[in-house]
Amino acid sequence: MNMIQPKKRLYRNDVSVETREKQSIAHQGRRHSAETKRLISQQLQKYWSSLPSKPTNNNTASTIGTTYGKKGY
Repeated sequence: MNMIQPKKRLYRNDVSVETREKQSIAHQGRRHSAETKRLISQQLQKYWSSLPSKPTNNNTASTIGTTYGKKGY
């Protein structure tokens, strides 16, 4: 029989402010190794490449040549 294990937390903000402050203090000064940085970079590249492009006003999926935000004056 398979039993599904519940997650420790259901939501990001399921922890008290006091606990978050303690965690922040405990993690200060820690550094990622070069290998960990490389793996994080690879996974972020994979994630961002999998997201679809924001559609333009004419309902196409291409954003080539489209500028978002304020125009330079």
